[in-house]
Amino acid sequence: MKKIILLLLFLIIIFICLNFLFTRHNELNSNTKKQEYIFSSHLQTATLGKTSDAQLEIYKNLAEFLSKKAGVSIKYKPLNTMEDVMKALEEGKSDIGYVSSELYLLALESGIKLKHGVMFTFDNKKEHPYCFCVKLNSNIKSIQDLKGKKVYISPIYSFDYIMVRHMLYENKISVNSLNEYFGGFSKAISHKDAFSELIAGETDAVFVPKYSTKMIFATDPKFKDVAPIICSKSTLADIFIFRSDVDQEIVNKISESAIKCMTDPDAAKFKFIFYTFNGKVVKVDDKDFESLKEIISLAKKNDWYKEWENWAKKMKKQ
Repeated sequence: MKKIILLLLFLIIIFICLNFLFTRHNELNSNTKKQEYIFSSHLQTATLGKTSDAQLEIYKNLAEFLSKKAGVSIKYKPLNTMEDVMKALEEGKSDIGYVSSELYLLALESGIKLKHGVMFTFDNKKEHPYCFCVKLNSNIKSIQDLKGKKVYISPIYSFDYIMVRHMLYENKISVNSLNEYFGGFSKAISHKDAFSELIAGETDAVFVPKYSTKMIFATDPKFKDVAPIICSKSTLADIFIFRSDVDQEIVNKISESAIKCMTDPDAAKFKFIFYTFNGKVVKVDDKDFESLKEIISLAKKNDWYKEWENWAKKMKKQ
């Protein structure tokens, strides 16, 4: 009789343990597989200036498309800057972000736990250069020809400044800041405005990602006499990133769905903007970030980020 009682007690204990483990597993699973995921991108764009309602619709369309194809609920929440997107991810107010590869790597270095998903390519290339664009009849042909000239460099993103710094470094041009090399800076609030200044002869060169020139040049025939002439080393474009606590199964589903967006009619509004770039969505490997990591490491070593902060503050006050 004692043996039977002991056996029953043993079985009850086993049942209690298994029930606890099962319940705990479900709790953890429910934490990583949320009811709704928040997707954020930035409204402040250097390309065309203020974000329009049409641009907002593009990202809403993407969120709706990913929800439908991945089988998860995704809500689009626009934020002002890429830095705001990163902060929302860090604080758990967003689950998915669309940011620059540079900010993603800087966040990882600062200890923020994130996962990368997929990225956009332009002209079917993962990496793209930044270029100084000039008028075709200009005598400016090299970075040396830009000394003392008035140029446009967007103060919105640190990476534009960093890439100009890197171009000077690669050409063995040593200065304490860009203020020492260039004769002045355009106060244009967008790439499009900067190109208008270039056409009008108010600025000598405009520094932008090469892929964005296609979109800008398509907006106005007057830009046909402008071309990207002096280009930097190529680097990665913007990527989708996820909070580290988003279940990997969900990351995979959303990423795989995003890859299909350029060929699926349900993503018509979103993919329209990328036709100009000949763009598509592709997977990202850790090795893809190596070249960018070298540029960021060099920038930190030479205090280019601190230099950019001081420069950007002055530019925004003007």
